[in-house]
Amino acid sequence: MKGWASELAGMDHRWSAWMAQTTEAHTSLYWLSRILAHAGDAVLWMGIGGIVFAWGSPRAKVVLLQTVIAVACTALLVAGLKFSVRRERPRGKESAKWSLLPKHDLYSFPSGHAARAACIATGVAAVYPDVRLPFLIWMAGVCAARVALAAHYLIDVLVGVLLGVVVATLVNRFWSNIAPLLGQLRLW
Repeated sequence: MKGWASELAGMDHRWSAWMAQTTEAHTSLYWLSRILAHAGDAVLWMGIGGIVFAWGSPRAKVVLLQTVIAVACTALLVAGLKFSVRRERPRGKESAKWSLLPKHDLYSFPSGHAARAACIATGVAAVYPDVRLPFLIWMAGVCAARVALAAHYLIDVLVGVLLGVVVATLVNRFWSNIAPLLGQLRLW
């Protein structure tokens, strides 16, 4: 088992380094990656959520609430894993510059951006299937950019996506049980 895990870690490092080196060698790819890497930022999506809350339809507001709950739960899982595993970023502290909290976000595994993007894409696509493909493309772009800028390893974003999809799916699946609890707390 140890040999298998070691081989997987080696492939993860090689593929991630190749993506970062390829991106650095192409100016347009580098700048596209910078834009996409931040397209999953929490602050951006809080602003978008504020717009939906202020002007969205009742259905959109329910999707927003489901997504907020899924993202919050996922963020707790990601933070717990980051501080338990403590996997250093591909380029150490230099890689943390892509975070909004570089002094506090030193760990790589799993990717919070990937988890957040997967939560949002899964939650929105479950209710609005017509936007499934654009959200999938956006999520893949965010994930690829995080690796391309050496903010994360490939496995970090894959595990982040898995966490985001699972949590968003569970929130959607059990929404009929969650919504009454929110009503009792007068949050709904």
